[in-house]
Amino acid sequence: MVYNGKYYEVHEISPDYGIVLRRASDLYSSRRYYRQLRTYHMGKVEQSEMVSSRNVAGMKLMTGCCDFSVDTDGYLDMQDSQTRGSERRSEGRILQTKLSQ
Repeated sequence: MVYNGKYYEVHEISPDYGIVLRRASDLYSSRRYYRQLRTYHMGKVEQSEMVSSRNVAGMKLMTGCCDFSVDTDGYLDMQDSQTRGSERRSEGRILQTKLSQ
């Protein structure tokens, strides 16, 4: 069955619960998960670009504006979305983004 663009499979039919569906994508046991490896580069924050400043629990928190860029140098190819240590590292420049104000 398809509902709202997603595929579902009948998991169970019972008089107590009626028809129980589950997402068809949950049935794939060899589904791969990918997590990007990113490096963030921040430009120098000038005093004139500071927006706010406050003290919280003995720490000075300052908010300001600066240019920054993000490099994605590869990704982790993982067997599931939570387990760390089973990933395979794949490298190669994928994306470079520069954001400025």
